[in-house]
Amino acid sequence: MKIAKKDFYCSECKMFLFGIKDDGYIEINTKTKKYATNGRTIKVVCKCGEVKEEKL
Repeated sequence: MKIAKKDFYCSECKMFLFGIKDDGYIEINTKTKKYATNGRTIKVVCKCGEVKEEKL
């Protein structure tokens, strides 16, 4: 099963937060304030305070 590449950006400051690659790996911008995953979802908090949560 291939996962399509997706990139997620902050809607306020347009900073790259994280991306899901074709091979299933997750690329996380380490300059974000916080990031966490439990295997089913990923939650990233941008420097400006916006929270982005996505199901994997």
